[in-house]
Amino acid sequence: LNLALIYEKGKYIKRDMKKSVYYYTLAANQNNVIAQNNLGTIYTDGDDGIPPDSNKAKYYFSLAANQNYPEAQFNLGTCYELQRDFEKAFYYYKLAADQNLPSAQNNLAVFYHKGYYVSQDIEKAIHYYSLAAEQNYPSSQAVLGYFYLKGEYVEGDINKALKYLELAANGNDYDAQYNLGLLYYNNKYIKRNINKSIYYFSLASNQNNVDAQTNLGLIFYEGIDVEQNISKAFHYFMLAANQNGSIAQYNLGLIYLNGEYHSKDIEKATFYFTLAADQNHVSAQLKLGRIYDKMNNEKAFHYFLLATKQNSPIGQFSLGLFYEEGKYVPKDINKAIHYYTLAADQNDPKSQYNLGVIYSQGKHVAQDINKAIHYYSLAANQNDPKAQFNLGLFYYEGKNIKQDINKAIYYFSLAANQNDPKAQFNLGLLYYEGKNIKQDINKAIYYF
Repeated sequence: LNLALIYEKGKYIKRDMKKSVYYYTLAANQNNVIAQNNLGTIYTDGDDGIPPDSNKAKYYFSLAANQNYPEAQFNLGTCYELQRDFEKAFYYYKLAADQNLPSAQNNLAVFYHKGYYVSQDIEKAIHYYSLAAEQNYPSSQAVLGYFYLKGEYVEGDINKALKYLELAANGNDYDAQYNLGLLYYNNKYIKRNINKSIYYFSLASNQNNVDAQTNLGLIFYEGIDVEQNISKAFHYFMLAANQNGSIAQYNLGLIYLNGEYHSKDIEKATFYFTLAADQNHVSAQLKLGRIYDKMNNEKAFHYFLLATKQNSPIGQFSLGLFYEEGKYVPKDINKAIHYYTLAADQNDPKSQYNLGVIYSQGKHVAQDINKAIHYYSLAANQNDPKAQFNLGLFYYEGKNIKQDINKAIYYFSLAANQNDPKAQFNLGLLYYEGKNIKQDINKAIYYF
């Protein structure tokens, strides 16, 4: 056994896994459980000239497991779990857990928590998580911390949550480190402490946790309770982007688009927006739509369509406009109305205004003043000055609807207060001529 260990570790002599396996095998054949377990481990993944062999791995783990060696029982359980044989996995995890092996206790807890092979039993899950946590097993501590934080299965307790999460974080559990970073950032359960948030996010980031890297990027990019630092933001966004973090990729696109930290580079901006868009990041799809639209490139339609499939009102409005104008696609007023309506139903004022125009003019569809007023009113209520002016004009002229000077003045005033010159002129004219209202030269001069 000792010779096998020396050749495996390569500490005093050159590492030689073939000789290590040879001596492990001699010891294993004499029922040495450590040698049997170590051979199982070597054959699980293969090592330096020793090819992986799942059958040999299970064979040697079984020899040690049958001698009640808990590490081998756990490893055998892992083999069966990977093969989706949860019944055998549970059996061997239970053998090892009963010998107080924390990794096995944690995995048994997961079985009861998720309901693998056995019926879900949260009480038993918490029991086994607690046994492992008491032996400083970070994954179990992290889960218990999350339970107490969210009040899930147990009564919420922020102090217990912090206790377990900090224990797990100190044990290098990156999920716990990330969740502590969130906890100190969100200002929800405890007062925000951006320095602690950065500390825990940094620990998780150092273990390549993409969400922690993204959050660090956002903190420094937006200057959240710290001095803005685009250089640091870029560093963390790049780490996350290299792991396919779509939020980081989108923000790198923004940095290159806006010329922050790096010189403005539309090609690199497009590259990172595309990476994010391919992962269905809707803001990246919209950015690409706008970029390509400015280039009069038909790719604009493609990216706005992707955003529309995610129910983006901006994407829906843009498709409506393309179909109305016949840009990139043949003109189709029915499709334009379809997409405008989808966006209007999500309170997009531009779509509401355009529908108002379509139904008031009646060029390609039957004129419908009631629908026009409906959509203009929706847009006007969202402070769209053009919709406010058009409503004012409807009530001022009294075409197709009853004239109402008070409503005309109301809507003209809303638009005038947003510096719409046509509304200001019409109000000036109303007060100058004094038709249907009292003449007021001072107000006329003011609006003129």
